[in-house]
Amino acid sequence: MVEVMGNRVSAFGLFRSKFLRKPLIIAIVLGLQQNWCGMNGILFFSTSLFEDAGISKRESRYATSGIGVIFFVSNMVSIGILPRFGRKTIFLMGTIGMAICCAVLAISMLYKEEVTALKYVNVCVSLMIIAFYALGPICVFWTMMSELFPHSARGAGIGVAFMCSFAGFFAHCYLFPYMLNMMHSYTFFVFTGIDVLMAVFVAVYIPETKNKSFAEIAATWTHTPHEIENQMENPSLYDSGLNTKEIVIQTVFKEMQETKAGTLYKVDLIEEQNLETKVST
Repeated sequence: MVEVMGNRVSAFGLFRSKFLRKPLIIAIVLGLQQNWCGMNGILFFSTSLFEDAGISKRESRYATSGIGVIFFVSNMVSIGILPRFGRKTIFLMGTIGMAICCAVLAISMLYKEEVTALKYVNVCVSLMIIAFYALGPICVFWTMMSELFPHSARGAGIGVAFMCSFAGFFAHCYLFPYMLNMMHSYTFFVFTGIDVLMAVFVAVYIPETKNKSFAEIAATWTHTPHEIENQMENPSLYDSGLNTKEIVIQTVFKEMQETKAGTLYKVDLIEEQNLETKVST
């Protein structure tokens, strides 16, 4: 049984719902990744990083001030491009950009003693990491969380994502100084690896949510062996002329009809479909 509080699915209920397992995994992974993509290493330890890269203390402070400006401007740009491009595309671009920049930063810090000009490359690449983060992952993360869950589970889903994000933040604040002391410049190769793995995860596992209703998004993860078996047992459901949304509503409700939460999901989907019908007419 999925735990329900009033007419809402609780956070504990999310972990017991097979239907919401995929969006829950996405929320947890993206929440943890927010603070382990390399951005926090720049944002909170920028002055010491710049000094270690060979920049004077005064120049390091100016570079740190520029991080805040870049973050603000990039967020403003993200607000403009988010409605025009796919969430998945923007997230991938930002994550791949951070992976490349983290690798370049690690290499430039390794050879800063041999090539003096590399210290300025460190500053530029660090600012680019902040820009890629603000343009993609941070904005897309919170936007996508509201689109992956139905109304009855949206609050719990965003709550779990928020909790994982701060758990990653807490771990990063304690572990990053030790990593920097032990691995020095090689620390950013770790962030490069995390960003590459995240890009693969997003490309393979996360559906595109732009301009899609929850029923359409849910249809991307209901094609399970159980559903195929259900389709074979009830071919009339798929040959009755129903559209995709109606099929998802009936299939999901059948899979969860023994739970109160199943009724809530059905109501969410039907209300969303009725609203779209009214808008189109």
